[in-house]
Amino acid sequence: MTKPRDAVGESIASGSLFRLIPNWSSHWDYDRGLPEPRSFRKDGDIGVSMLVKERITIPRMFEIQPAIREFGVCEFSIEELLVEDGVWVKVDDDEDFGDAHVLVMGITKRRVDWLRELAIKRIVKRPGPAKPALREQDRPEQR
Repeated sequence: MTKPRDAVGESIASGSLFRLIPNWSSHWDYDRGLPEPRSFRKDGDIGVSMLVKERITIPRMFEIQPAIREFGVCEFSIEELLVEDGVWVKVDDDEDFGDAHVLVMGITKRRVDWLRELAIKRIVKRPGPAKPALREQDRPEQR
């Protein structure tokens, strides 16, 4: 018997989360080997997008979205996040990752560095080579 899917908006109070870190120099400091604070900002007016470790594996993430294979991955303990007053995790079912996709709510500008410090302790996968900046890709060849 399979577990029924969680309802969108349902809060989650335990487990682990994965945060994908793009292999862009704006999101990963390749000199220091650490994620940049920008990697932990909320998406627009919503929360910080993450995936529930107990609901999806890293290989499965990359199978679903091959374009993200070179992204890095950091892991968070939900319990550790919830220690911060005003932070909560809610299911945000999406078309690619289903109910494995969640939003970490309550991440303010002040909390971005806190989230980054937690992530630095649990880097699961470092990103692949940096994608060139768009302006570099578009430069004509030097002759």
